Amino acid sequence: MSRFALMPTLVCLTLYCLFRISVLAAGMSFGSPPDLAVVVAGAVLVVVLCGLYLAVVLRRLPPWVPAVQVLLAFGPYAVFGDAWGPVSALPAAALPLVLAGWAGWSGAALVVAGELAVRLLWLPSGGLAYALWAALTSAALGLGFFATARLGHLVRELAATRAEHASAEVARERLRIAGELRASLGTRLAAVIAAGRRAADDPARFPPAELVEGARQALDTVRSVADYYR
Repeated sequence: MSRFALMPTLVCLTLYCLFRISVLAAGMSFGSPPDLAVVVAGAVLVVVLCGLYLAVVLRRLPPWVPAVQVLLAFGPYAVFGDAWGPVSALPAAALPLVLAGWAGWSGAALVVAGELAVRLLWLPSGGLAYALWAALTSAALGLGFFATARLGHLVRELAATRAEHASAEVARERLRIAGELRASLGTRLAAVIAAGRRAADDPARFPPAELVEGARQALDTVRSVADYYR
């Protein structure tokens, strides 16, 4: 993928990393100095999640990457509690990029539903409103990440299509030039051959000099056509 096509995804991932790390640090402090080791561990997990998503966007990934993303999105709740997440937007955006059709979108819906279930059943302190907010945030951000990645893919596909069309156009132009050269040279050579036959029948009337001049004119025609299209 070209740099231009990848730039929106890189910008979004960078901003998302900074945002999630700042939220994690604020959530771990609660008015007191945050636990630096815990914040660093959480920051590393966020960066790894973003790196895995970037691998998905670049389509350089083994089959188990989405499963690892889901594990990294929900597993840290056991350590960080309410201070972690919601970061399930990244696996929710990755699944439609990896799995085609309804399989990818169904997987993304399950991830969002998992975020809602975690907030309702495992960490219910925020109540229903917070659980709905977390699920909707995951869905909205996931759609945003997916749209950005697809835009990059479309830009890359458009560039590849243009390159293919340009190559086809060059090939068509070469064929056209070759046809014109064959036609021009064939006409001249036919005239030279006819003159040669007439000279063989009547050397006095058709001297060899005329044959040489006809061949020279054929060569000049070919050169002029070639120079024009060059």
